[in-house]
Amino acid sequence: MSIQRGMMASPDHFGIEYELSTNLSMRKERQPDKTLAMAHWSHFRNTLTRYGVEILTLPSAGPGIPDFTFLQNAGELIQGTKIFILSNFHHKERMREIPHLKRWLKNYFDLRELAPDEKFEGGGDALFWHNNVLFLGYGIRTNLKGAQAVARIAHEVDPRIIPEFLPMRFWVEKGKRGKVSFYHRDMSFLPLYDKKTFLIYPYCFSLDALRLLERYGNVVFATKDQAYNFVCNGVEVDHDTVILPWTDEYTQNQFRNDFGYKNIEICPVSEFLLSGGGLQCLLKIIQQTFLNSFFK
Repeated sequence: MSIQRGMMASPDHFGIEYELSTNLSMRKERQPDKTLAMAHWSHFRNTLTRYGVEILTLPSAGPGIPDFTFLQNAGELIQGTKIFILSNFHHKERMREIPHLKRWLKNYFDLRELAPDEKFEGGGDALFWHNNVLFLGYGIRTNLKGAQAVARIAHEVDPRIIPEFLPMRFWVEKGKRGKVSFYHRDMSFLPLYDKKTFLIYPYCFSLDALRLLERYGNVVFATKDQAYNFVCNGVEVDHDTVILPWTDEYTQNQFRNDFGYKNIEICPVSEFLLSGGGLQCLLKIIQQTFLNSFFK
C-alpha cells in the first residue's frame, strides 16, 4: 500500500494544559518548545509531500484544545466510502475537540456518532489491513462497547469488512523522559503493509491478540528502545519508504536489511513525545479517490 493523501492539523496551540491518568508522559510543568514542535510537524509534512503524499491541512482548533493536532484520533473512515465514525473520547478533556472535528469533517464525510458509553478513539485504536480487515484495539481508552459499535457500523456499510478485536494491556516503560505509558494501538503497532508484517511491542497486547495477528501477517517483536522511542508509531509511505521518529544501528539494519526498505527517513518528534504522541498520531491517512477535488 502506498499513501496517496492524508490530513494533518496545525499544532499552533499545541501544549500540555492538562494531565491524563492513562498518559504518564504528560506533565504540565514540562512544556514543549512550540517553535521546535512546529518545525518537527513541518518537517514530517514536507517529507510526506516529497514522496508524493498530498496533505490537506486543517487549522488549529484554537486555544484550550492542545491535542487537536493528533488528528489520527479524530475517528475512522470506512475504506471505499464517505462514512467517517467520529471518536468518542475516554477523557472529558479531549471531548472538547469534537465540535471542531464536526465543523471541519462534515465538509468531506458523512459523519456517524456513537452512544455516550461507546468509547472509541479513532485511528489510535482502529486499523484497516489490506482493505477488508478492520483491527480494533480495545481495553484502555476504546472500550469493548465502542469497538463493537464501530465493527457493527463498518459491517453494515460494507458486509465484506471483517472486524477483528485486539484486547490491549496498559503498559508502562521508564526511560530518560520518565514514565511512558502505552494507551493506543498505534503506539505499539506499526503496520508494514507491503511486507505483510506487524512490528509489535508485545507487552501491550494479550496473547490472544498476538495469535490473531499471526493469522494475517508476520509478527515481529519491537525492542524496548524501539517502543520507548515510538518506532512503532512510524509511518510506511510505500514499499520502499518508511518514516521513523528515531533510529539506532539495530533499527537501521532491521528496516533496511530485514524488511527491505530503501529509504529510511527520520522525522524527530521530541516535543510531541512530551504529550505521548508521534508520527502516526499526527497523520490521518485518507485513501479515498472521491477526495481528489479537495486536494487540488
